[in-house]
Amino acid sequence: MRKSKLHERLVLDPKKVKEEFDRSPGLEKHVDFGLQIDIDHRNGRSQAILYDFLLMFLSHLYFNYVPLNQSKEELKDKFVFLLPKKAFREYVNQTLKSYRYSDIEKGLLALGRNMVVTEPGTIVPLFTPTIFKGFEDFWGIIIHQTTAPYICGPVMMVMLNMQRIIPYIPTNTLSLEQMVEEREKAGLNVPMMMNIINHSTFVME
Repeated sequence: MRKSKLHERLVLDPKKVKEEFDRSPGLEKHVDFGLQIDIDHRNGRSQAILYDFLLMFLSHLYFNYVPLNQSKEELKDKFVFLLPKKAFREYVNQTLKSYRYSDIEKGLLALGRNMVVTEPGTIVPLFTPTIFKGFEDFWGIIIHQTTAPYICGPVMMVMLNMQRIIPYIPTNTLSLEQMVEEREKAGLNVPMMMNIINHSTFVME
């Protein structure tokens, strides 16, 4: 990644981030998909807060999305979101007081390792955090295309397609029941809350 016009268009300043959030306030969240994330441990609250704030950034800052070289096997069907470190830390610290950059980095690594079902037979990491040379003020969040409808929000999906970062706009996402079935088929753990809500929905129907 070269530091050029790309760097100039990226949203980095916390004030500009706030302006983007103010234009379209609120958090769009695919609740069923989020249940796949295993946050039932001692850092569960912190993980849940990091996830929600990450969704805010992913669904509002379309200038920070960048396509990746699809000819490289390790980058195929993926794109990257450049998450501004300072602005993200400021928002996180509204809730998690005195959370350091190193704390956030560890939290993002833990979140990203969660394996999620996005389509029938498709299992991918939630995302892969990294740092790109020349863009040290950002965390690179590498996202598989099939994960985008669940974590980027419907408006952002249109923007990503217009920028040709994703090849098409997905119209179908998995239901909670399908997610549970696909996880069981793949031998993945089904988080407790996912099982409880899915079972409750089945009984009510």
